[in-house]
Amino acid sequence: MLAMTTSAIRVEGLDDVLEDLNKDIAGIKTRTRKGMITAGLLIQRKAQLNVPVDFGNLRASAFTIWSQGGSVAAQFEGEDSASMSMEHARVVKNEMLGIKGNALFDLAVIVGFSAAYALYVHEDMTAKHNVGTSKFLEKAFVENKEAILFAIQNEAWKDN
Repeated sequence: MLAMTTSAIRVEGLDDVLEDLNKDIAGIKTRTRKGMITAGLLIQRKAQLNVPVDFGNLRASAFTIWSQGGSVAAQFEGEDSASMSMEHARVVKNEMLGIKGNALFDLAVIVGFSAAYALYVHEDMTAKHNVGTSKFLEKAFVENKEAILFAIQNEAWKDN
């Protein structure tokens, strides 16, 4: 409702409109985050399918973390399992510290591998593997870009 005075026009109910708008924006943000987490987990799964496998620990070192403090745990096997678990926890913690509470990364999702040799295996395009391939994480992004975008859009566009 508009109320006219001699010196100004006053709009009533603007606070309610702004409150509703802020709720809608928060809902979109929450749904977008959920879509990004879904997309991150999809990327992790697809990358794990392409990881070269000798003993399975590189595949097990995959992680997906997001800015609100969530992560997916890893389980290692073999005689190095304890040290790999500790290294995995350290890597995930460091990645979380980089995004948690940082406004620039409010909607961040990180997918990676914590094994110390992950980068070497990922980048060594000359190696021959019985199972898996190099560039396994990169390929998961490139080959699934439509599914990634769909996961984010699907959640973001949902009604409250």
